[in-house]
Amino acid sequence: MRTSRTLPGLLVVLAATGLLVAGAARAGTPLEDPHHPQLDLSLVLEARGSLMRGGSFLLAQQQENGAWANHTVITSLATMAIANSPLAADPRYREAVGHALDYLARQSRDDGALWSERSRQYPLYSTALSVLGMVRVG
Repeated sequence: MRTSRTLPGLLVVLAATGLLVAGAARAGTPLEDPHHPQLDLSLVLEARGSLMRGGSFLLAQQQENGAWANHTVITSLATMAIANSPLAADPRYREAVGHALDYLARQSRDDGALWSERSRQYPLYSTALSVLGMVRVG
């Protein structure tokens, strides 16, 4: 299994699962919110377990320079996946997010764009996703 192909797919799954769990947790308990569809508690627990495993995978894939795949967009998506997960409070993950933000900041260009050599063919998209990641984690 090649990391360069599985990482983006995993990030999409983690982001979607993170939104599900975050939405369920926002109501206190996922079964009491009258404005949202009822979620089975087992689904929420399974989603939380998936986020924990996915977060562990992401932490293991982060490079020493703070990036994932030396790519601004992938780094931003990984950062948001961690920030939206139950792992966000863990000091190891906060440190990983801090390293990722440092990497993103180092990719800043004179014109304000944020892109790496691997994302230079789409600087606007790269900048938008990078800024979104930075805003999400404050």
